[in-house]
Amino acid sequence: MQMDSIAKRTPADRLAEWEALNAAIAEMEAEGVRRRHPTYGEREVFLALVRHRYGDTLYCAAWPGQPLLAP
Repeated sequence: MQMDSIAKRTPADRLAEWEALNAAIAEMEAEGVRRRHPTYGEREVFLALVRHRYGDTLYCAAWPGQPLLAP
């Protein structure tokens, strides 16, 4: 029934739901960093998320000299 319900929706509706879910997950991930590291500002939260998502190699290549912030 669930798959039938999804199949009946328009591609635009499915894409909108996908975007909303991605935004909600990203916000939950950022909130987790904020809870673990209450002293981090928004820049530090962003950098911690980048490091977590893409790894140390890309993080260090994109932001050389930045400290490795714990996610």
